[in-house]
Amino acid sequence: MHTQMQRKVLFQEAMTLRDQGKYKEAADLFLDLAKATDDLFEKAGMLLNLTHTLKAAGSSDLAKTQLNAARELLSLPRNAVLGNADEENRRRLLIWAELEDARISVAENGEEGAVKRLGGILANHQSELSKPAFAEIYQAVQRDRAFMLTDLGCFQEALPILEEVDSADPHDRWTLFYLGHCYACAGRFVESQQKLEEAIRLGLTPDFEGRAHCVLGASCYEMGDYARAKVELENGVKTASPKYILQSGIWKWLEFTCTSLGLKAEAEHYRRLASSS
Repeated sequence: MHTQMQRKVLFQEAMTLRDQGKYKEAADLFLDLAKATDDLFEKAGMLLNLTHTLKAAGSSDLAKTQLNAARELLSLPRNAVLGNADEENRRRLLIWAELEDARISVAENGEEGAVKRLGGILANHQSELSKPAFAEIYQAVQRDRAFMLTDLGCFQEALPILEEVDSADPHDRWTLFYLGHCYACAGRFVESQQKLEEAIRLGLTPDFEGRAHCVLGASCYEMGDYARAKVELENGVKTASPKYILQSGIWKWLEFTCTSLGLKAEAEHYRRLASSS
């Protein structure tokens, strides 16, 4: 059995591994931590972290299995009596389980369906989510909802949610990325630049770092800084996925940028890339 201090250290290690995209190592640690504790709520929390990790790794079926195990732990007999603090913790974990279920549902029902489910969580648990003890789970639901709305192109709806989340947690790299993207779509290019630069400094996965550079490049182009735009766009295409580059018209952005800089040969090169995509 690990001491409480050891469990905290191992938990932070698992979280760091997940943030680094090392999902198998993180999942193994979360599972070990779940097995190592007799505390019902701590065990359920570790299983929910394991659920999230497995979903991020693309293992939706395994994620569902662990989600069901967590819910079973939290489904107490009708005659069970808990103190106020324990019941509040149980309710928080059950809402967290609903959030993980909505995340898993994206693969089956798409982001539109997941957004509706997240809205349902906010509506059904409005009273509880307004309490300070539920602030973290409330922010997690809102953050996921805003990210999905952005992915769906609902920038105006996502923007105020992202600003609220950013105010509560001002240095979250993913919130900064999505907020910078929405600011660019809203024509607020200076604010977009600030958020995207910070997101890049904090570190994103290769695909999203590439996307951040591309959006930053587009913002620089709109502000008339064509030299900086070219640098950012060319950095972006190094790591952004081919699908993103195609869907976002990045070769066209590079063509227009090079044209604005008077670089005719490079502009022609990017025109050909855009035409062949």
